[in-house]
Amino acid sequence: MINARTRLFPALVLAITGLALLHGGDAHAEDGFTKADTHTHTWVHCYDATKSGGGVDTSACAPAPRRYTPEGVLPYDKLQAVWEKNGINYGVLVQVSFMGTDNSYIVDLVKKHDNLRGVVVLTNADGSLDEQSFNDEILQHYHDIGIRGIRLNLNGMKAEEMAAINAAMDMDAGTPGFKKLWKFMRDHDWHIEAQQGGQQWVDLIATLLKTNCRVVVDHFSRPDKKLNIEDEGWKAVLKAGETGRVWMKVSGSYRLGVSEEIMMEYARLAKKHYGINRLLWGSDYPYTGCKDMPMACEDSEDYAVLFKRLQTWFPSKADQKAILQDNPAEVFGFPLTKN
Repeated sequence: MINARTRLFPALVLAITGLALLHGGDAHAEDGFTKADTHTHTWVHCYDATKSGGGVDTSACAPAPRRYTPEGVLPYDKLQAVWEKNGINYGVLVQVSFMGTDNSYIVDLVKKHDNLRGVVVLTNADGSLDEQSFNDEILQHYHDIGIRGIRLNLNGMKAEEMAAINAAMDMDAGTPGFKKLWKFMRDHDWHIEAQQGGQQWVDLIATLLKTNCRVVVDHFSRPDKKLNIEDEGWKAVLKAGETGRVWMKVSGSYRLGVSEEIMMEYARLAKKHYGINRLLWGSDYPYTGCKDMPMACEDSEDYAVLFKRLQTWFPSKADQKAILQDNPAEVFGFPLTKN
């Protein structure tokens, strides 16, 4: 991530890493299939580097209270360069929580780049629907340019907060706004991408399944690290995988705080219950929002190492092709060749 005191990439770098970056696909081409990173973040004009002696710009941040404010920005040209270095052909931009429902930056990027798809945020920090941020015309515009889902970032919500959110989203007794949104999403084959952790998944996954929308579970569902495979939320998410209507992102392993042995077991169980054809991979670059972890992890992970970890969990080239090419083509509508 670029610190606020660092100037953004000059025009020369932008020219070098511009339109040709992701369309060539020469790097790693020996695998014989294209590769999509289905979970990344990019933003500008929302940072606070005062703790390190830098400046501050919160003009594009979500209104307070927000989860946190990053110390720097991650402009799209840097993300492009990382993808090119690692042989990534297609990418999904997921709206960051600290930008709230102002999706304009990623929407503009998705409109400009055919190799991108986007996932927007339409809910407030408390999980309520921000009905002032969209209407039918805006949603259709989003769809036409390549937005393919909404994100519910509910991680850290307490049980009483989740009870209210589940009630509002309920397909039968929920709010009219959510019911209308679910219908649009079903009609346009969008997905609900949700981030939560541990026990809270038990009721949440039941609520999401009732919408009859495609559901994507973030970051292995973030099981309780003390319980790992015995976590009731994890078990509920695995069972939901057997419905054939839920996908899982095998991503965010650095957030889970467990050994590689347990990560291998998570991957094995994900494949067993979801099938290889409903797993997606995302780098989670640039690793935002880890202030409560024992490290400051923004921009701290090695992209190549995380990509290699996927290959360790799923050594079969056929499995890798499904996760990196075929499954993203189905969920996000990438024009990927499916053999």
